[in-house]
Amino acid sequence: MYKFFSNLWFFFFRCCVYGLFNSVFTSEGFYAFNILEDFLGKVGLENDLWSEYSLLVILFGSDYYLTFFYFDPSKRFDLAQKHCENQNYGKVYNLILPLAKAGYSDAQCLLGILYQEGQGVSQNKNKAFELFLKSANQEDPDGQYNLAQAYELGCGVPINVKESLKFYKLSAENGNKFAQDKLGVLYLNGTYGIEKDYGQALQYIRLSAEQGWSNAQYNLGRLYLSGMGVLENFDEAVKWFKLSAEQDNPEAKCFLAYMHIEQSNVLKDNEEVIDFLKFAAIEKVEPASFMLGLLYEEGDLVDKDDTESIKWYTLASDQGYEDANINLAYKYFVGDGVKKDHKKAIKLLEVIANEGNEIAKNNLEIFKENKLPESYEKALDKQKEAKKIYKEFKIEENKGELSNIINFPKIKK
Repeated sequence: MYKFFSNLWFFFFRCCVYGLFNSVFTSEGFYAFNILEDFLGKVGLENDLWSEYSLLVILFGSDYYLTFFYFDPSKRFDLAQKHCENQNYGKVYNLILPLAKAGYSDAQCLLGILYQEGQGVSQNKNKAFELFLKSANQEDPDGQYNLAQAYELGCGVPINVKESLKFYKLSAENGNKFAQDKLGVLYLNGTYGIEKDYGQALQYIRLSAEQGWSNAQYNLGRLYLSGMGVLENFDEAVKWFKLSAEQDNPEAKCFLAYMHIEQSNVLKDNEEVIDFLKFAAIEKVEPASFMLGLLYEEGDLVDKDDTESIKWYTLASDQGYEDANINLAYKYFVGDGVKKDHKKAIKLLEVIANEGNEIAKNNLEIFKENKLPESYEKALDKQKEAKKIYKEFKIEENKGELSNIINFPKIKK
């Protein structure tokens, strides 16, 4: 009788677990799987793939669906990525460590990222480098990309530009969109001893853009806008900027806003222009902050608002945009929309004069004499200023200088 009830209990237990696991791709099944992970962790088996598999065979016998689900590397890795999305890095570590030990390249790369960032495990850049190297040696494009960054930045290994370039190329050739964009910018700028080649730059950036990488879409828009490596095409530039902006790329949103101010038909309305500029400004694209200050000061596209103008000029100044210091200095000097404060005006000019700004140097001498320079303009017409900054961006492009406002992810996640 005891044996009967014992077997009945075990049968009931297996049926319950099977029912939960059978919905493993639902939220309920996902949490059930977490319960099993916790149990295995408590008995010290979470980091040994074969021990886990053996325990599951003992528990579930011929229920191969259960045992092979947990043992299947791709399903296990998918589960680890779900935990990544939830920032549950301890779970990620426990799931992928056995896979990395077993030689799976994608798990080695992800485990390297955990060690690189100190997520779910103590930070160890040397260990991260070793794992990236193992992954890259199996021709894993993500492993190659992260290894290239490790060599470039000196993470866990001395800086080695030659090796970095080698693995960026391998990763790009194997389809990694981040490496393709990076390599395209390297060809554009002639960095790391690479001879400038706009054709190669266009090729790699386009490959990345077509895979949906927002930075590459933005870069491709700039190439079309300036005619570098391709015929200048305003409509194509707008197309790629908009694709990038849909992914909230702040530089793309800033460019679209400026282009609308000049062309008046790029975005749907003035409200969208302001929204794009505010988003870009908050994301530290300083020309966007400055333009907002100018628009609110002049009452163009928005109602005139001195408080908002000062707010955005100040943000642009804090972000290092020198024209904002010049405009703010004037406003504080004469009390335009703000209480007079000569000391603050002079301080604003001194900051950029010390950096070599000639306009600031000239105005600073006159301000200290408590005079206002006749040639000093408190603000430029919005159309003139938009075109001025727009032109400056295009000049930077013609020099091949894209990388100064392009931010690549330090680690591919």
